[in-house]
Amino acid sequence: MEEKMTIKEVIKEMNYPVDINLRKFIKENGLKQNYIAEKAGYSKQELSYMLNGRKLIKPLDVLRLAEVLGTDANLLYGLGSKEKLIIGGKEYEEIQVLTDEDELICSISKDDIIEKKGYRVVCSAIKN
Repeated sequence: MEEKMTIKEVIKEMNYPVDINLRKFIKENGLKQNYIAEKAGYSKQELSYMLNGRKLIKPLDVLRLAEVLGTDANLLYGLGSKEKLIIGGKEYEEIQVLTDEDELICSISKDDIIEKKGYRVVCSAIKN
């Protein structure tokens, strides 16, 4: 019989590796979670929930947080020397950020990372 996962376990798995890399970036740069949450438009509780597997970190959240941190989404997704797009422990060929109407905001693929060193995902308009 297959063991069922709790909702928190599923969210934690889906947030990996962004949650780990976000926490690491904040700590290594001596930043405060309250400051990051405020600048990104989240309550301190929402950011805490993201980091602790109680709230799903969506691709748009990653872009917003990366912009506030002055880094790129690749770092938060754990991309770099391995050139892999990994979300929730699964490898993807491409990530797309879409509006509720399925309009493409931006996308990134493994080829972008391999061909263009220092590739950065930037979205100029972030909406809630």
